[in-house]
Amino acid sequence: MDFLLTILGLGLLAFGSFIIVCSYIGQVQNSKNRDKPNGPYSSPIPFFGPILVIVGLALLSVELSPWMLLFFLFHPDTVIVVIGLIWLLFNRQKQS
Repeated sequence: MDFLLTILGLGLLAFGSFIIVCSYIGQVQNSKNRDKPNGPYSSPIPFFGPILVIVGLALLSVELSPWMLLFFLFHPDTVIVVIGLIWLLFNRQKQS
């Protein structure tokens, strides 16, 4: 059973890391192709990659710590969504 959890954990960790790396590649392509008509790339599911990484680490029986939440900061689109939500909350409080 431990072998299956290790294989599943490694798979989730690799897939989540792949999503984060692809997001960085998309951001670099955005900066190179600003004038192209295709429009900017953004991740359709910004929290999916970091969640897969954290779940994969949990299945690998690695001791989880609060530092694991920093994986959310490694995904650039997740950072944009989090900053946008914080701005929305503070902007809403100023209007009321």
